[in-house]
Amino acid sequence: MSYQVLAPMAGSIYRIEVIEGDAVTEASVLLIMESMKMEIPVEAMFAGKVSKIHCSVGDLVDQDQLLVCLLYTSPSPRDGLLSRMPSSA
Repeated sequence: MSYQVLAPMAGSIYRIEVIEGDAVTEASVLLIMESMKMEIPVEAMFAGKVSKIHCSVGDLVDQDQLLVCLLYTSPSPRDGLLSRMPSSA
């Protein structure tokens, strides 16, 4: 399933930290926006894979404009912290 990462406010794209195909974790910085002379990190809301980047450095974007599409990757059953499988105790 693909999810859209939208611009939190109007501004410009200052730096892009990922490329298409990158695996990201929850809270990974995808890009940095600049608005009102402040740098605003735009983060992944969950672990996944960057499927498409819809902006370039220097682009002026509006609030809620599409920036990045992420593909959700489900947690591995082998990961004890994220597994939904009952533990054998």
